[in-house]
Amino acid sequence: MPGLVLVLLFITEPVSGQVPRYSRTTTTGTFNGKELAYTAVAEETLLYGNGDTDPAASVITFSYFSGNDELKKVRPVIFIFNGGPGASSSPLHLHAFGPRIFPASGHGPMTGNNDCLLDVADLVFIDPAGTGYTRIFKPDSCAKYWDVKGDAASIIYVIKKWQERYDRKDSPVYLCGESYGTIRAAEMLGIGSDLPVAGVIMLSAAFDMSSWMPVAGNDLSYIESLPSMAAIAKYHGKGSLSEKDGSAAFSRAYGFASGKYLSALARGSSIPATEKKRIASELSALTGLPADTILARDLRISAEDFEMLLLAGENKRIGQLDGRKTGPSDNGLKPPYNDPSMGRSDTSAVRRMKEYFNNSLGLRDTGRYRSLNLDVNTRWSWTSALKEFYFTVLPELSKAAAMNPDLKIMIAGGIFDLATPLAAARYQAEHSGIRAGRVIFEPFPTGHSIFEDPHELKVLADMIRSFVSR
Repeated sequence: MPGLVLVLLFITEPVSGQVPRYSRTTTTGTFNGKELAYTAVAEETLLYGNGDTDPAASVITFSYFSGNDELKKVRPVIFIFNGGPGASSSPLHLHAFGPRIFPASGHGPMTGNNDCLLDVADLVFIDPAGTGYTRIFKPDSCAKYWDVKGDAASIIYVIKKWQERYDRKDSPVYLCGESYGTIRAAEMLGIGSDLPVAGVIMLSAAFDMSSWMPVAGNDLSYIESLPSMAAIAKYHGKGSLSEKDGSAAFSRAYGFASGKYLSALARGSSIPATEKKRIASELSALTGLPADTILARDLRISAEDFEMLLLAGENKRIGQLDGRKTGPSDNGLKPPYNDPSMGRSDTSAVRRMKEYFNNSLGLRDTGRYRSLNLDVNTRWSWTSALKEFYFTVLPELSKAAAMNPDLKIMIAGGIFDLATPLAAARYQAEHSGIRAGRVIFEPFPTGHSIFEDPHELKVLADMIRSFVSR
């Protein structure tokens, strides 16, 4: 039955004689207070299997060019993608960094985006195979694109084709990925040694999936989630910390997690009962959960438990993507839709998105735009990123940093995010072998999607401007 689902979900098209779709428009906008003329190009790149003469699938890019022709060949280019896996670039494209975005409220027409980064770089938003308006020609041949290495290789291919098409091999290349997009970016750095990258921007980063698994013998997930738990507890008025806000609580908990808590868990069952009670008391102050509850779980509170326990007395649960959001403990939905911070489908937003792509950008004959394709998500293969029996892309990031001493790395994330905890990204980067000081860490008082807060979007955009311009 899985193969049948794929055929039904993806509208397959005749293979022979496929012509890539293309549209080009020119207009003006104001970015970072500067009025600029810019050109928008929406185009399709066909993907071929080894030795195939007909395409198996396609990737679509939305490119925005600014600046005069003399500067274009050396102007930085930021290639931007979201994650999922199975997600299009629409969150970062139409809610964060594109020249026109939807209002943060989600209602009303699209507006010009002063936080668009076109004043410092050209922008290319990438929709991977199976997302957005991309096309599937040979469903049986697409498994290679829904795989950690195969996906990264396909995006490298698209970038190289883009560089050739626009004669931009001398332009500094920056990668910007969010969530799974940071795994993609790290993998690209590892396998794309012939694609020079000046810098990488990791938003809500994920590098080492194994450390998130709360299973017997693996204590890292509890350590890495604790700072976000403390920030969320402070936001909801739980716990007994004297810190003034979630950011201060996060910092306090990070010190405890990487010190006394790490040491206590490392002792396993040999920890003395008196020390165990003391650690439980400190965890209670940080998380707002009763010390007895923490002791009953052997000092180990998973993110999933915390989401259900923090506000259990009010018959509420908190969100995984954003722990500030709440909903009923049992809303009758299955994961991930039971998460109160999970965005819901808005048919009017889908219609307005299509109007922008079709009318403003002139990309016609597009069918349905797939912002998130859960069929791709469930079919994703992780095995090509296994190191023996261990999943991680940290070696790729470390190798790239060693091979390119000038590579700039920025990691930013929300302190209220339990899906990709910021402390996990920091811990993993600091244990990757990359020299201290080479990675810039930027915490934000947000959930998973930093850009959902207009003020924090501006802060993030200004940070990226500085990062690219340095």
